[in-house]
Amino acid sequence: GNNTYIGPVLATDRANRSLLVARQATGLVPVHARSVTILVTITRFTGAANNGDVDDIGFYLYQ
Repeated sequence: GNNTYIGPVLATDRANRSLLVARQATGLVPVHARSVTILVTITRFTGAANNGDVDDIGFYLYQ
């Protein structure tokens, strides 16, 4: 299938601050596609205070 990835967003992308970083991607939907899967994976690398947050995910189709 066709996969599009955005991220990861690392501490250096956020200047080591707690904030949301906008990411987006565009692509083509295969002809006759009947579904889409949006998968968000948050991974703790080290320490006890390494939480991930996701807000305002959008998926738009245009013709």
